[in-house]
Amino acid sequence: MRKTIYMSATLARLAEKTRGDSRRTSGFSRRLGEIVERYQIMLDIDWQERLSR
Repeated sequence: MRKTIYMSATLARLAEKTRGDSRRTSGFSRRLGEIVERYQIMLDIDWQERLSR
């Protein structure tokens, strides 16, 4: 599934840092996925803390 995203300055820097010679060697999607997963974990922890108050 292909999606289009807005490339903010921060995402553009990440894309440049993870750029490979081809799409197959580019780590941008993988790295972006890792960041999103970590952010979701933080949101889940925050939500659980709010519920336990």
